[in-house]
Amino acid sequence: MKNTRAILMLLIALVAGVAAVVSASRWLVQQSSGSVKQVVVAANDLNLGQPLNGSQLRLVNWPAGSVPPGTFEDLKMLEGRVVRTSLQRGEPILDAKLAPVGTKGGLSAVINDGKRAITVRVNDVVGVAGFALPATTST
Repeated sequence: MKNTRAILMLLIALVAGVAAVVSASRWLVQQSSGSVKQVVVAANDLNLGQPLNGSQLRLVNWPAGSVPPGTFEDLKMLEGRVVRTSLQRGEPILDAKLAPVGTKGGLSAVINDGKRAITVRVNDVVGVAGFALPATTST
């Protein structure tokens, strides 16, 4: 009789444990599937002034509670946009890190409004001017 009672209690505990695991698993699946958002990230390292195309970007699932403001959900919205800062692989593409729509690539995309850039002519002599160091002797 004592063995029957012990086996019955073990079976009840086993059924209760399985029921708890199943209900917790269902709850976790519901929580995780509803709290994910698609975000565009860099597929590889991007340099500043570089125009974007579809091969440099990919969509990943991102927790909805921690999506940074200014992210993109559509790859087509980023076609031809220019990067204003360097981006690492896996980093989300933010609107603040991109030049305005219609900007061409290169230096013009990196210069802020109200700022100016000039070019300086360089030839072979001026280009190597910094290579001569003091305290060097020639024989």
